[in-house]
Amino acid sequence: MSFKSFLYRRILIGFFVAATCIGAFMAIIGIIFEPYARFGYEGLFFPLVYGAMTMLPVLIGYSKREISVREALVRNLIQFVLIEIIVLAILYLNGALTGASLTISVAVSVLIIYLTVSLVLWINDNKTAKAVNEALLKMQKKYEVL
Repeated sequence: MSFKSFLYRRILIGFFVAATCIGAFMAIIGIIFEPYARFGYEGLFFPLVYGAMTMLPVLIGYSKREISVREALVRNLIQFVLIEIIVLAILYLNGALTGASLTISVAVSVLIIYLTVSLVLWINDNKTAKAVNEALLKMQKKYEVL
């Protein structure tokens, strides 16, 4: 896979899915832990910033060669751990983590968002693979030797 294709498939699609999920989870966690807190329009940028920051570890998954399932799993685990560290570190440094229950809720939310993004990317990759296989099958039938 070329780097350009990797950027489109993994980073760009992942960013938009992550930003959407982050916005939803920020609202849910905010309603639960800080129901009376209010912020201005600058708060609308938070999902975009967190989405961009969490896409940086996705670069670990890029490889010019075909990687084994074990290598892919290790890269995904490293990627997930880095995303958790980034999100929790940003929130901690900003003083937003006010208790253990909030920290656990954020960590679980990051896990759910990571799994959601992974599922959407898998569905996209699966659809692309099916389309390529169908095109190859048609081409193979077209040039079949009698």
